[in-house]
Amino acid sequence: PRASRLRALGPFAKVGARVASAAMTRRVFSGPAERLAQLWRDSGGRASVYRFDWSPPNAPLGACHCMDLPLLLGTPGAWSDAPMMGPDRDPVNHELARDMRRLWSRFAYDGVEVMGAERLSLDAAC
Repeated sequence: PRASRLRALGPFAKVGARVASAAMTRRVFSGPAERLAQLWRDSGGRASVYRFDWSPPNAPLGACHCMDLPLLLGTPGAWSDAPMMGPDRDPVNHELARDMRRLWSRFAYDGVEVMGAERLSLDAAC
């Protein structure tokens, strides 16, 4: 609700909302994930983290938490009425979905080595 009120204040508020959203993402999601992965590596384990920055055009929440699930699970029709996906009838980027399913299945089969990096960023450019 605070972010919605901030966005309503105009163009400068939109920049502020983006900065606040990025800070919250680091605090709640990416920061703890990075720290856990590093602790695991420091203890002799192998770990990789990934950041998912894709969202459908006109998606009201942008690349929000769980946005990767429609690309991994179910059919496009199963997600067509999910509010986070926006108003489009077929909001899924099918090429990105195919790439993600391939990467996740290779990870499940072969482990972290197939990730190719300690940090992986997934978006429509993948």
